Amino acid sequence: MKLTKFRVQNFKSFIDSGWIDCKEVTAVAGVNEAGKSNLLKALWKLKPAFKSDNKIVRGDLPIDRFDEIMGKNLMPEFITARFKLRPFDKEQINTQFEGLPDFNEVEVSRFLDGHYSVKFPVEIPKASLSGLSELIVKIMPGFVFYGNYGNLDSNIYLPQMIAKFNKNGVNAISKSKRRTVKLLLMYIGITPEMLACDASVLATATRTSMKISTEQLHNLVVTKERYATLLRTAGERLTREFNQWWRQGSYKFEFTFDGENLAIFVTDDRGIRAPLDDRSIGIQWFLSFFLVFTLESQLFYTNTILLLDESGMTLHGLAQKDLVRLFENLSTTNQLVYTTHSSFMLPTEQLNRIKVVYKDKDGHSLVSNDLNVNNEHTNELSLYPVKSSVGIDVSAKILNDAQTVMVVGQADQIYLNIIKNYVFTSG
Repeated sequence: MKLTKFRVQNFKSFIDSGWIDCKEVTAVAGVNEAGKSNLLKALWKLKPAFKSDNKIVRGDLPIDRFDEIMGKNLMPEFITARFKLRPFDKEQINTQFEGLPDFNEVEVSRFLDGHYSVKFPVEIPKASLSGLSELIVKIMPGFVFYGNYGNLDSNIYLPQMIAKFNKNGVNAISKSKRRTVKLLLMYIGITPEMLACDASVLATATRTSMKISTEQLHNLVVTKERYATLLRTAGERLTREFNQWWRQGSYKFEFTFDGENLAIFVTDDRGIRAPLDDRSIGIQWFLSFFLVFTLESQLFYTNTILLLDESGMTLHGLAQKDLVRLFENLSTTNQLVYTTHSSFMLPTEQLNRIKVVYKDKDGHSLVSNDLNVNNEHTNELSLYPVKSSVGIDVSAKILNDAQTVMVVGQADQIYLNIIKNYVFTSG
């Protein structure tokens, strides 16, 4: 199912957002405290991909309508989404329910007490309505919300980290870092089971005074060579894949492992080798983000929509543009919605993908699909990143090459495009 639009009501700073159109990648712009994160969280709670996140709490209700809503016998809906059915979805429906009238869209709402409501564009027989609604909720995409990416450290003490992998009750930053380390180990090809099996063998390498037998020495050499091959291959692969997306210099990644400590080194295009911690926060963030999103979206997230809150804030402007290109790549397998207040994170080539969040005179959040919305109804500050991004794009082309031409009317643009296409095709 493909998300085409959604609407947030009665949730945190939103009384009614209005309908918000969605594409493969949707950018949500706005100033701090405009309500961007609340918008994503409401959509996330329509159907979190992980059941542990499937909770609605008192803090999700609008503060100024809390008493009114809590006093109602029937809790109102807080998120409604419209989906377009894909051929595979229709096949599942027709397999379980024969003789239904054909339909291509559905509308799903979730209420503050947790229950769902499904609306269809055609009349559904009463005998099939309940079961069909349950099936729609079941096959509806799950949502994955990201607000923290757990930057990797240069040196990771794996025995301690693995001991924490299955622990609950830790803060969000620790959980995010554990997740990133897990994915790093997967990327390298090291499993906790491997480490448990090989730890005692590898430990002999650090005990210089320990006398070992010929068999122990053989096991040590074979085990170290196996890990060295894994680390070398992973470093080469990461170097190649990372540099496909990061254009702010060329970097080489290396991993070392002594049986307990996994170390990460980065060599820049000047040949300077340094631990990951000594590189910029932007490099550290992008590496962690790259591992989390490329691996998780490929390995774990089928039929999911990714929600990214304020991604790439530590990156240079041009690196933020690289990140938007990465979003395009990820969207081939998962729809993606992200929030930002950076001009560099907005797709100027496809302005219809940008939505603006702003506050009304009463302090409630609203969303506009129209970037030309009347300033009486919106906040000029929220539109500033969009206007700025267009200005940056135009000025870059004017200053760096001759791609941009400004004309008086649309006919002039058409004539020049015809001439340009003729020149290109004729060589």
